Amino acid sequence: MKVDLTAAVYFDAGHTLLHPRQSVGLVYSEVAERFGVKEEAELLDAGFRVAWKKLKVPSGENVRRDEKEWWKRIVRETWRDSELMEQLPFNDYFETVYQEFARPELWSVYPDVWELLEWINKHGITCGILSNWDDRLHPLLSGHGLARYFDPVIISAEHGVSKPSPDIFKIAEALTSDKCNKYLLVGDDAECDQEGAKNAGWEFYHVQRPHQNLTNLLNLFAKSYLE
Repeated sequence: MKVDLTAAVYFDAGHTLLHPRQSVGLVYSEVAERFGVKEEAELLDAGFRVAWKKLKVPSGENVRRDEKEWWKRIVRETWRDSELMEQLPFNDYFETVYQEFARPELWSVYPDVWELLEWINKHGITCGILSNWDDRLHPLLSGHGLARYFDPVIISAEHGVSKPSPDIFKIAEALTSDKCNKYLLVGDDAECDQEGAKNAGWEFYHVQRPHQNLTNLLNLFAKSYLE
């Protein structure tokens, strides 16, 4: 793959730049303990997987909805098989869980991210975020010192459409069309990222750690720069 240095580079966020430090079930379990309820993290992990599959809006469909209320349904469904759910003051519990995942401390930045972003920034390449997320992504980017590298930051919940829909790629193009007319998406998801980029006529770099990571992409950038 040859990198076009005149292209705008957009990054997916989850599992491309950031990853959770611990499982969803463990976070749900630890928060429940603050309310005096001790449930196994493994049961909640399993419940979350079922809830996500059941309630997740298919990628690319209209996502204009009350994100917080949708997550409340996810959390409630996660607890469905727990006999301890009735002991939870659920509304207060949910509010705490919801805010937990906006805390930068619950997320880690992959170590291969920093050198690539510094190189892109140094060489004046347009760099943005294109992510299927909600507004809690903003404090995560800021809290980890990532926000300064990205303009624009395009989040599906804020625009009402998600990858792989061509519409969200058109939004990204419109926001950077004054700077470039070529685009590269860097992401980990074969459906949302790879398929979406292909259908939009974008180049795509598939992050598949550990064998294909952002250090490999940095090497491609550096090689293209020297040619």
